[in-house]
Formats: sequence, structure tokens, C-alpha cells
Amino acid sequence: MGCQKKIVQKILDKEADYLLAVKGNQGMLEQAFDDYFRMDMLQDFDGSSYSTQEKSHGRIETRVALVNRDLSVLGDIEHEWPGLKSMGIVASIRQESAVATEQDVSIRYYICSKELEAQTLLEATRSHWGVEVMHWSLDTAFCEDNSRIRADDRAEAFARIRQICLNLLKSETTFKGGIKRKRMNCAMDEKYLSKVLESLT
Repeated sequence: MGCQKKIVQKILDKEADYLLAVKGNQGMLEQAFDDYFRMDMLQDFDGSSYSTQEKSHGRIETRVALVNRDLSVLGDIEHEWPGLKSMGIVASIRQESAVATEQDVSIRYYICSKELEAQTLLEATRSHWGVEVMHWSLDTAFCEDNSRIRADDRAEAFARIRQICLNLLKSETTFKGGIKRKRMNCAMDEKYLSKVLESLT
């Protein structure tokens, strides 16, 4: 956790802002959030709040973001994080269908050096999730985490090439299979490779 605070300070030194997820290894900070947050806040909250609801594949997902700028609820912990200006909570409530009685609820806590609005918090956390999904896809399909390319700007160049390849493979929909299988199919079948590359023209 001390390392995170050093990183936070470096971010602030560069005149940027941070938005960090509060995790289990931040015991006192996480406990302060647990003590503050109550489920009824999702319905009735005095601060900034924002919610969205999406329906897809027979599932209903409601996301609720709450932002509190009164950091006194954190006690002394407030002063441990440089530049801290707001704390946020994002709840994701999934229901398998409109008539289902059970819901899957996940709650995530965030701290930020900016006075955020709840809508901005929700959008920022969702866009970050997109980055995580892309990283996971690149790692599973191309073993990106195991790449030994380090010299000069080659690592970045190869990362861009892998991203382009991932996008090409995702956009090709005639072959029913995952990215790894599509990639292998490209290596084994020149006609399929040509079909994947058609979208470049």
C-alpha cells in the first residue's frame, strides 16, 4: 500500500488525477468504506448519484454510482492519501430476467483526487473495464504478458500489431470459434487469412 501512495504522489506531481479501486490489502481504507456504506443508499443518497440500466441476452444489469466529497467519514485515513477529494461507490446489480427473484450484487469502492460527479465515476470505471477486457483478450490469444520484447520502442510497436490483429480476428464472423482458434486457422488456411485481411482494404 505504501507503494501505491508513492505512485499517487508521482501522478499528482505530473499534474494529473488518480482514480483508484479500493482493494482488500488496504484494510483500514476498505473498512472505512464498509462502515460508511449501507445498501439503502442505492435508493436514497444525499450526494451525487447516477444509475444506468441495460438489458441484453435476457439479463438486466443496473449500475449505480455514488460520490461523496465529505471525506470526514474516512477519519484519519483521509490525510494518508495525497490530494484525495472524493470517494465513490459503484454497485452492479444483475438479474437474469425480469421475473427472476435473485440478484447478483457486486460493490466496488474508489478514491479520487478529483471532485467527481457520479456519472463521470461510472463512465471512468466502465471504460477501464474495457481496457482490462482487451488486456485479457490479448494475453489469452497472444500471450502478451509473456512477451520478451523490451528494446527501444519495439514493445509498443508489437503491442499495436497485436491489437490490430485482435480487432481483425474479432471482426471476422464467418468462422465460429474463439480468437485463438481463428488465429490458428489463419496460420493453417491462406483463404481464411485472406478473408480476415479483407477488412483492411
